Amino acid sequence: MSRNRNLLSVSSSLLLLFCAPSLFAQQIEEITVTASKRERTLQETPIAVSVVGREEIERSMVIDLHDLQVLVPSLRIETGTRSVDANYAIRGFGNGGSAPGTEPAVGVFIDGVFRSRSTATVLDLPRLERVEVLRGPQNTLFGKNASAGVVSIVTPEPSFEGLSVVEATVGRFDQRVIKGYWTDALSDKVAMSLSGSVNKRDGFASTPEGLDDLNEKNRLGVRAQWLYKPSDTMRFRVIADYSEMDESCCVTGNVVTGGTEPLVRALGGQVRSESMDNFTREAFINFNQENKIEDAGISLHADIDFAGFSLTSISAYRNNHRGPVRSDTDYTTLDLAGALNERKIKTFSQEFRLSSRGGGRLDWMLGAFLFDEEISDDGNTIYGEDLREYAFALVGGNLDGTGGPLGALESVLGLEGEFFNSDIVIGAPSAQDNFAYSLFGNVDFAITNSITLSAGLNYTNDKKDVWFRPDEPNPDVFSNLDLTTVAGGAFAPLGGLQFRPPALGFPNAVEDGKTSDSETTWLARIAWDINENLNLYASAATGFKSSSWIIGSSNPFRADQAAIEAAGIATSNQKYGSRYSSPEYAQVYEIGLKARFDRGQFYLTYFDQSIEDFQTRAFDGVNFIAANAGELSADGFEVEALLYPIENLQLSLSGTWLDPIYEDFQNAPGPQGGPRVIDRSGTRPGGIHDLSAVAVATYSFNVGSADGFARVGYLYEKSTGLNDTFPEIGREVGTINASVGLSFNNGLSAQVWGRNINDDEYFTGGFNGVAQGGTVNSLLSEPPTYGLTLRYQVD
Repeated sequence: MSRNRNLLSVSSSLLLLFCAPSLFAQQIEEITVTASKRERTLQETPIAVSVVGREEIERSMVIDLHDLQVLVPSLRIETGTRSVDANYAIRGFGNGGSAPGTEPAVGVFIDGVFRSRSTATVLDLPRLERVEVLRGPQNTLFGKNASAGVVSIVTPEPSFEGLSVVEATVGRFDQRVIKGYWTDALSDKVAMSLSGSVNKRDGFASTPEGLDDLNEKNRLGVRAQWLYKPSDTMRFRVIADYSEMDESCCVTGNVVTGGTEPLVRALGGQVRSESMDNFTREAFINFNQENKIEDAGISLHADIDFAGFSLTSISAYRNNHRGPVRSDTDYTTLDLAGALNERKIKTFSQEFRLSSRGGGRLDWMLGAFLFDEEISDDGNTIYGEDLREYAFALVGGNLDGTGGPLGALESVLGLEGEFFNSDIVIGAPSAQDNFAYSLFGNVDFAITNSITLSAGLNYTNDKKDVWFRPDEPNPDVFSNLDLTTVAGGAFAPLGGLQFRPPALGFPNAVEDGKTSDSETTWLARIAWDINENLNLYASAATGFKSSSWIIGSSNPFRADQAAIEAAGIATSNQKYGSRYSSPEYAQVYEIGLKARFDRGQFYLTYFDQSIEDFQTRAFDGVNFIAANAGELSADGFEVEALLYPIENLQLSLSGTWLDPIYEDFQNAPGPQGGPRVIDRSGTRPGGIHDLSAVAVATYSFNVGSADGFARVGYLYEKSTGLNDTFPEIGREVGTINASVGLSFNNGLSAQVWGRNINDDEYFTGGFNGVAQGGTVNSLLSEPPTYGLTLRYQVD
């Protein structure tokens, strides 16, 4: 804890230096937020929240949610092996990613509507009012499970005063972005807005001749809103949106190259060797990659004021179709294996809130939230033309797919030509129905004019019905064999090629495919407004996230082995692992300070956060494994400082320091080829940096009648392990972004920008190489990009 005390001492000294009473004044622009479901200034909001406004979003060229990391250091968004995947983490706490059965620990809401999976959030952002990042559990405010935090995106409602904006961007890799926004009154009671965007860019990763380059962009989005105000006490808002993506993604690097490289080359293939520079971004694949998404939804927002309270209702229906997603999973130019996936998600949500109108010592809110979701998923593994030759040679056979131990075994079993046949496609269709509801509320009681006590409760009930029906009979004959009993260890190198061993579907005689979870969570807080420029608060809160299933290929729980064998339903070569992770429970204590003075502002938060039964995911090279860590904890500090040292110069520094540790993780999945489980208690989680910071300098100036700015930002993340599977492989980030812009009084503005202008190179995530024992793959940071953006606005 000495490091905590040292940082607290430094922070306190900075506070005394900048916030002496003689300096207090109200010259900083007020920022209004709705993080607490009440309209307050950021200074008055006793919550650990970061707010990014429209001007900052435009100046930093934030196009999609992934870009927000360059502005909010406590938020990390890690992309997956496909452009449709993402995993959100706040303060190092995050799970969910692309796993369809796993709700994210960080909830993403757009205009109050919950986006349940990352595939509904990776597309380009619409015209924004602001983005609010709330840290820590938020169940008593948002109703839906959000055990680690919330990203709340707010778009402007239609205006009765006309506004038109057209924006065009050209950039490196032939990037072309066109955006448009229009809003105006249709009558004295109805206003409307329309927005749309097209985002195209060539891929920056080269591929073998005849194939599309990887990491391109090809996205389209449209959005329409209607606002109806029949009276001063009633307002109705309808929002409809549609987005689509059709991209070729993603390039990977070999962090570690296993011993199969010579065999790949002997068969005429290419693969990245460990001596090659990963950041030449050369992709080794043998067919075009496909990443397609269609995402659409409609929502109705109603706000009605009564004598002493207000009613808010948000009804939403969303439809997300992912697929086909086709990927070359072995990352060689050989045709070894591929994956084809299609997923459909339909959700309906309804939220009601009753809120007091304020004006007294008691402020309150009561809410109810209902969520109904249907997921269908069809994942397929495709055996390649070169897999048989590769497998035979891997255990001493001939390069033509004959001879050796495999040839002998085929002959003995009378299965000549059956092993690793290239016409094998193994499917694993599955589905999940989720119905959940919650009742929540909070009260603020002002015991004096400056001290307010707050309390909140949430009751959540969550039910899931899941089924999994693997292809029967399984066409992969070799995967029916138990390699531990056939010819001893002669076939051990082929363990990673049993891509989808015969799997036991469910519901069955032992497993009903159902979970039912419920929990009551709470919040307690005291806030002290020392004066209009200095605020303190202390809070304690709990959070909850229900059971998360593995949708698709999975193995029964080890605890069910005896019952499954007794029922006589075990498959040949039956494996055991886990179907789902049980619920996780969060708890956080916070102390916060918010100070404002004549040349800036300073926010400081200390937090001590933990999650019991933290839901984890691991990949063993064949299947995903669900597990629960006994307890993951982290304590640390968050600092947000803004300073105007001289006229026209703004300096900002945001930083997060935390000390994460697995307090208890006795059943952690072991590494590929190692023990089944290991004890990771007392170790540091991989992939969580203990120090991250964003520093930005912005200088404003005039050129004739034009207003200009020059901005430079630096994102730093201290070195850390890639993830839990590969904690020994380091990752450090130090990225510089910059932009310069001019705005003319005729509505025209121009901006020159650059992202990663210092060519910062780092790995993002790590995973076992498919069909290549000992190989570790990773995604790569993007190369430098730059461009010109022109914007024309008519008020």
